[in-house]
Amino acid sequence: MKKILIIVNPFAGKKGGMRVFEEVLPLFQKARIDVDMLETKYSGHALDIMQKIDLSSIDGVGVIGGDGTFHKLINGMFLREDKKKLPVGVIPGGSANALSLNLGASSPIVAAEKIISGNTFLIDLLEVKMPSQTRYAFGLVHCGEAVDAGVFSEKMRWLGPVRYILSALINVLFYSRHLDLEMKIEDNVFNCQLTNIMIHKAKYVGEKICIAPHASFQDGFLDCMIFQKMTKIQKIKLFRSLLNGSFSNSPFVQYFKVKSVSFVPKSREVLNMDGEFYGETPASVRVLPKVLEVFN
Repeated sequence: MKKILIIVNPFAGKKGGMRVFEEVLPLFQKARIDVDMLETKYSGHALDIMQKIDLSSIDGVGVIGGDGTFHKLINGMFLREDKKKLPVGVIPGGSANALSLNLGASSPIVAAEKIISGNTFLIDLLEVKMPSQTRYAFGLVHCGEAVDAGVFSEKMRWLGPVRYILSALINVLFYSRHLDLEMKIEDNVFNCQLTNIMIHKAKYVGEKICIAPHASFQDGFLDCMIFQKMTKIQKIKLFRSLLNGSFSNSPFVQYFKVKSVSFVPKSREVLNMDGEFYGETPASVRVLPKVLEVFN
């Protein structure tokens, strides 16, 4: 690799993106890799950059930020008119760094060294079709109470990753609702009342909380968990099992490993895609096997 573009989100996490860039830049210089750096200026800027920038002289793209920044990067790449794809990598610098965690590169130095090595592998993506747009997620798609908790956690960004656990606990103790919906899991269609739908390619979220123990970035399947209606006591017990990684064994959680899922709630719902809260239902999610080349 001769030249890399690094997109830095200075607002991610505790706003240390430029500090992380200064920390890893000497590694690229020592490896004699030219670095073009662009700093994001607004929400969605990483998507706009990747959708429009001239990549003819670039061999790879790295992002310094969290899962949301990487989500925007891959969507920008998949929305390009010229369909050009390059290897991509993430250097952790956000509140949630699920991809780095799942790839075993939870420190900026280790992540930069993986990019510099030039070794890559292909991972699956989740294609999410909604009424007004199609987007791509690398790690997760959520609908229901978990989205409400995630939106609430945005008010506590100053706490760092612990905000996800705190907001989930607040949601369990003081809030309750359910989804009335029609759901299709591959060829099986049914009507149900659920509290959550969680669709994963990533095993871990937040501070190494194992949500989907059987998930893999490369197996060609999505891991779908649906959560039944529960009492508050039952939700508290489920929350405790979430912290020790055993909640997928709960009698209130059904776990499916399939290739496609769609859901049509009676009311419009916002989605969580890789920690970004946007989009709308109804939604259809399917696996696109091994379509993204990632430095590893």
